[in-house]
Amino acid sequence: MTAYPTRLITTAAGSVVWLIATTGISCGGGDGATPTAPSYATAATVTSISVSASAATVKVGMTATVTATASYSDGTTASISPTWASDNLSVATVSTSGVVTGVAKGTAKITATAGGQNGSVDMTVQCSYDVTPSTFTFGSAGGTGEFTVETSSSCEWYVAELSTDEDWIRDVDDTAQYGSATKTFRVKAGHLPADYPAPREGTIRGRDIPGFQTSFNVTVSQTAE
Repeated sequence: MTAYPTRLITTAAGSVVWLIATTGISCGGGDGATPTAPSYATAATVTSISVSASAATVKVGMTATVTATASYSDGTTASISPTWASDNLSVATVSTSGVVTGVAKGTAKITATAGGQNGSVDMTVQCSYDVTPSTFTFGSAGGTGEFTVETSSSCEWYVAELSTDEDWIRDVDDTAQYGSATKTFRVKAGHLPADYPAPREGTIRGRDIPGFQTSFNVTVSQTAE
């Protein structure tokens, strides 16, 4: 009888590791039988990779996490630590541990690679706006206000047109622009109508381009005093 050694097979990255012990038996003697060769099981290989993200969108300067799951040829699945890559580093970066950081407004594809397979997910980076100050209060004499908007140079925005009920807020520059800026406005002097609740309130709305969704608000109040 011939014994064949135990073998340890380690597959490529992302594959299942198998420990295989086989014994071959040769039939000796005068019958001329040929020894039986050992047979080794085939290690399961990665057939596909799926990628998921903790959020489909991330703000500029903020982070999200991506994770990867591998499917194997033997029907099993498992979480893996693949090689990560971004196809648009000017929009989003990704660390070796799968942390995605928004760099600028746009879309980036984040790809996981392991065992000769890859999977990906699209990440959208949106603008964030920090407004200081975001509230103002004026007396009946009116006055001038000024606020500063801090945002990425890749972000385009504008101040939306005020409603007819807010025509006491004047001279707001509504020019579309990229990045941070300081805006001024004027509150009209005059007494409030007798039947108007005091204080009256209006909103200066900043909107993102494209999409034209309201991204920040500046609240302006005027009292009767």
